[in-house]
Amino acid sequence: MKLLSYDRVLWDFNGTILDDMDLCFYAINTMLARRGLPLLADMEAYRGAFGFPVQIYYARVGLEGEGKGFVRDAHEWMDLYHAGERDLTAREGVQDALAFIYRAGVPQGILSASETGMLTSQLAGLGLDHYFDHLYGRDDIYAADKSQIAAKYRHEHPNERVLMIGDTIHDYETACAGAFDCVLMAGGHQTKETLASSGCPVFDSFQDLIHWFNS
Repeated sequence: MKLLSYDRVLWDFNGTILDDMDLCFYAINTMLARRGLPLLADMEAYRGAFGFPVQIYYARVGLEGEGKGFVRDAHEWMDLYHAGERDLTAREGVQDALAFIYRAGVPQGILSASETGMLTSQLAGLGLDHYFDHLYGRDDIYAADKSQIAAKYRHEHPNERVLMIGDTIHDYETACAGAFDCVLMAGGHQTKETLASSGCPVFDSFQDLIHWFNS
């Protein structure tokens, strides 16, 4: 079984485990509307615009991408996000994949650009925290590059074979920084076409991921 060739599975959180795409779409369009800027027409337009680092994404849609303006916009976005996060749920089928890996005895962690305290709270709210033995997050809200977290992990665990599961090209870039294998889940924060450009396996459902693990 392919899964057993790995010493650890590291998951991205937002968009991979947590289904927060609609909330993020609402938050960014609310900010654009407040400024009289063109809105993102639909979820595919959002997925086409989204990316890391967040500064570039903000600038791409017309918001402030640097300096005090970016800091102000980031806090405004976070306020909108927090106002709706209580209603968020896990992505359909992800618990089946988490349980499958857990039963196989492969340790799981989360490697996220989210602030660690928020990540811990959201994961507990989903009732999924027992699947993970460690969370690797950030100490600020600015969702910057998380490749350094992966590189630090690799330095501390030089001999592990690690699989990264994410929903954006940045998850692939993070995996490269940590010398991890990577698979990507469609239906998150970026389009399937964008994910496919990485050359990684891209799955439409977590059942497809489980079948790959079994191969």
